[in-house]
Amino acid sequence: MNWRIIGNTFLLAAIGGFLFNILAIPLPWMLGPLALVVIWSQFLKKPVICPFYLRNGALVVIGYMIGKAFTAAAAHQMLVELPIMFLVTLIILVMSLLLGYLTHRRTGISLSTGLMGSVPGGFSQMVLMSEEIANTDVSVVSFMHTTRLLSVVFIVPYLATQAAVATGAVVSVQAAVATTAPLFSPMPLHTLPLLALALGSALLAHKLKWPTPFLLGPIFGIALASMTGVDCPSLPAWLTIASQIAVGAYMGAQIQVENLANWRSLFAYTMLGVLVVIATSLAGAYFISYFYGYSNVTAFLSMAPGGVAEMSVTGIALQAELSVIASYQLFRLFFLMLMMPMMFRKYLKQA
Repeated sequence: MNWRIIGNTFLLAAIGGFLFNILAIPLPWMLGPLALVVIWSQFLKKPVICPFYLRNGALVVIGYMIGKAFTAAAAHQMLVELPIMFLVTLIILVMSLLLGYLTHRRTGISLSTGLMGSVPGGFSQMVLMSEEIANTDVSVVSFMHTTRLLSVVFIVPYLATQAAVATGAVVSVQAAVATTAPLFSPMPLHTLPLLALALGSALLAHKLKWPTPFLLGPIFGIALASMTGVDCPSLPAWLTIASQIAVGAYMGAQIQVENLANWRSLFAYTMLGVLVVIATSLAGAYFISYFYGYSNVTAFLSMAPGGVAEMSVTGIALQAELSVIASYQLFRLFFLMLMMPMMFRKYLKQA
């Protein structure tokens, strides 16, 4: 393990977050590191390393922040809204599959490749799943999900920030920090056992082979504690910012730009799919905002196809309702992870 390169990567990522924060770019502490690490590694051809255990540690912290937002009242509300969660998830899924079929017909890739590349699931889960489906081009699936991921994590925070500005919400991590605690405030001692619980939950989820275990495990572990009345204090701002930097650096280190150049003909249809799914998410957001009274920011981040961690981090920065965002995002994640493998393996064996 080259610790010098690891240190340089994290320093570079921190600089990227600082620059994006100064420029008031949405989600600066994750998008800044992602952008600068990609530029450094792919365009300047410099080595970068962000070990998976740093990413996993960051996800434990983010999972804690999401889990603490769940209360008994929030859990009850989530159960009440399960039918709506199912409906909007199904609409987004059907729209994505139709776009995957269109991409298959227009570009000549196999049907299984088009569908696997269009489903708004987790990047790693969809790529790994595609390896088990006959006649699926893993390289194309990776390209489509990389394009979607990059587009969503830049477009959605911008749109959510504009919605926050329109409604007078707080729009930056710094502003949120200013209303709660100093940037370098010490961590309360009674937080340490809860962080240990979050880590233990992550390790258990990993052993049980959950998808994204180092995020989902802490969410469920801390949520159970919160719902039983345990006081789960907020984490220091420096720790939440460091976690976002680590996630952004890891994402940036995984991107290989040279792999994308071979599939330029797919870019237009992939972007079309991204824009259509985001538009569908906006419609779904209006629907749940109208019926349940959620803010535009909370509703949109609940619907957006950006992933639990990314949309929750955006929600933290914009002071949205994390329990609502996580509920809808987690429902979609589990629905996709449970239903998609069975459906694809059954109907795409000969695709």
